[in-house]
Amino acid sequence: RGGPAARPPRRRERRRSLARRHRKSWPRSGRTTRTGSPGFLCSVLHSSGHEHWPCGAKVVVSAEMGGFPTAMRSVQEGPGPSGRMDKVLAASGLQRDWAAPYVDCSRDTYTGPCSITGVYRYLNYGFLMGPVGELRKLVSFVLAQGGNDQGQAARYCFSHPDVCTLDYGGLLSLSLHNFKRSIDEGPLAFQSVDGHSVVYNRATQKVACFVHGNGNGKALVKEIAQRVAQAE
Repeated sequence: RGGPAARPPRRRERRRSLARRHRKSWPRSGRTTRTGSPGFLCSVLHSSGHEHWPCGAKVVVSAEMGGFPTAMRSVQEGPGPSGRMDKVLAASGLQRDWAAPYVDCSRDTYTGPCSITGVYRYLNYGFLMGPVGELRKLVSFVLAQGGNDQGQAARYCFSHPDVCTLDYGGLLSLSLHNFKRSIDEGPLAFQSVDGHSVVYNRATQKVACFVHGNGNGKALVKEIAQRVAQAE
């Protein structure tokens, strides 16, 4: 009777052991600290091959092609946000138009339309990463304001540029809204790494950490998931 009850602690200890082993593999400068150092973001990106992430901001939020809600588009298109976007992209070795060959902005011209220049620049509230304390501030603001959560998240992030930045290169999470319907026409491809099938981003030449089927990208992400499952 005591056997099953004793198993959860062993599982927890095994998970802790794996976590400690993973932390030891990170560069010392990238380890997490109690003060909520943005080095946490750097270390995770470093371990996945993204060595050049600009680590000034503590919180990273995913981006997307479509500006939704449209009332918040102008907040994200000004000189300040544009300059920050260029710095993030330059640090990642990317240009503003990195997504251009793979998108079809005619798919949504009303609810979540592309920018005039077709740049992957708008906040998407589907992926957040950073120290718990900073994430709590962001989420608490969104809940307190009410209304559209993505719009409120954009309001917070672009009012706190020292705290929050966007994943303008889709390095952490690629949002598929307004990308072309076919996998073969999009930026994602499949490769085998150490005997496992991985999703590779041809535009960034990096393994895709996460892929988000938001907006009109839901069918595409389902197809990607099916192909990955078949390859395993």
